Amino acid sequence: MSTRSDGEVFLTNAEFDALYARVEVSDLSLDLPVWELPGPREAVVRWHDAGVVTGHVLDAGCGSGSNAVWLAAHGHPITGFDASPNALRIARTRAAGLPAQFLLADALTLDLPDRYDTILDSTLYHCLPFADRQTYLRGLGTVSRPAARLLMICVSDSLPPTLPGPARITRTELQATLPPAGWTITDITPSSIPVSFTLDLLRSVCETTGLPEPTGDEVEFDNGLALFPTWEVVAERRELG
Repeated sequence: MSTRSDGEVFLTNAEFDALYARVEVSDLSLDLPVWELPGPREAVVRWHDAGVVTGHVLDAGCGSGSNAVWLAAHGHPITGFDASPNALRIARTRAAGLPAQFLLADALTLDLPDRYDTILDSTLYHCLPFADRQTYLRGLGTVSRPAARLLMICVSDSLPPTLPGPARITRTELQATLPPAGWTITDITPSSIPVSFTLDLLRSVCETTGLPEPTGDEVEFDNGLALFPTWEVVAERRELG
């Protein structure tokens, strides 16, 4: 794990996989990493209800399949990929009987068997170092059909640098990196996502990573869980000249 003075934490693929290794799937609960939820992200449900999730869906960095399982249960054929074999083990178990498949793949060297109409990136982009993000975006274009739609959730630069989290993404970066990679942005909306950090857990992680002890005023809390500020991004694929 690499933690910078601005609070940005980057994990290797092996470290991500280790966090999923202890998870046991049951009908009652899932002991998931802090960025995971048992159900779909609110934005995913809203995008589905608005009709912007269409055709064959690719869930990039699908993790344990929370979004993919929900979308498959609502009639969307979906493929998820992740670099964590343990996360995929959980996703396959949860998706039994649904139109979903899960593949082991590296986000920077995508070689997938199909082409997709909708790409969902729920908190993968901001896990990548800056130098790799455009490579990743260009790779998504190679596995997308013409006029495919990208739906992305990433932590924004409104997250204080004194808190542990992924890269803080600015609106300027989104506007500077997506179009050159073949994605025309149609909407950027500020929002937030719940993260399974209680204040006590957040303080413990800050102590471990050498960050200042949080007071609890740095972010909002809802039902005891921290709300990390995000961008919700909608973009459409275009051919690069």
